[in-house]
Amino acid sequence: MKNINILMIPVMVFGLLGCTSTDTSQSCTTPEQTDLIGMTKSDLSKELGEPRQIVHSTHEYPDQGLSVTVLDEKVIQYIIKQGSNRQTPLGVKVGTPMAEVTKLYGNYTAEEEVEKWFTGDAPHVLYHHDEYDKYKINYPDKNLIFMFDEKKCVESIWFGFPPPKSK
Repeated sequence: MKNINILMIPVMVFGLLGCTSTDTSQSCTTPEQTDLIGMTKSDLSKELGEPRQIVHSTHEYPDQGLSVTVLDEKVIQYIIKQGSNRQTPLGVKVGTPMAEVTKLYGNYTAEEEVEKWFTGDAPHVLYHHDEYDKYKINYPDKNLIFMFDEKKCVESIWFGFPPPKSK
C-alpha cells in the first residue's frame, strides 16, 4: 500500500503541472464571467486595455471579441463575439447550442420570420431571418439577447439590452 501511495504523488504532481498559468491552450483557458455593465471608462481601460477603435460611443476590442458601449463614462452595453473568452453568469458562451441556451434561460414561446435583421423585440420569441439564416432570442428580464448562426449555435451575446430607460 505504501508503494502505491508513493507512486500516486508523482502522478498527481505531473497531472497538475499539465495545466499551469503559463499554458495558453484552449483546454486550460477559464472563461471570464466579469460583468462590464456599470464599469467606469477608466476601469474598462484597466481591464481590457485601450480599444483598437472608438466609433461614436462604441469601443471595439476585436482581439478580445468585444464591443463595448460607454455613455456618461460608464459601460451600458457590451457584445461578446467570436474570439471572446467571456460567458454569461450561467455559462453560455459563443458556440453554445441554442438548446443549451433555452434550457438555461427559458424556452421561446413563439417563432417568427423577420424581413429586416435585428427587428423583433418581443421576449422569448425565436426570430429568424431567412436571407442570412440567422436566429435571435430576446431575454429582457436578463437584459440579454442571443444571436445564433445557421447551425443554431451562439454567434454573439448582447448584454445590457434593452438599454436602460432614460430618466
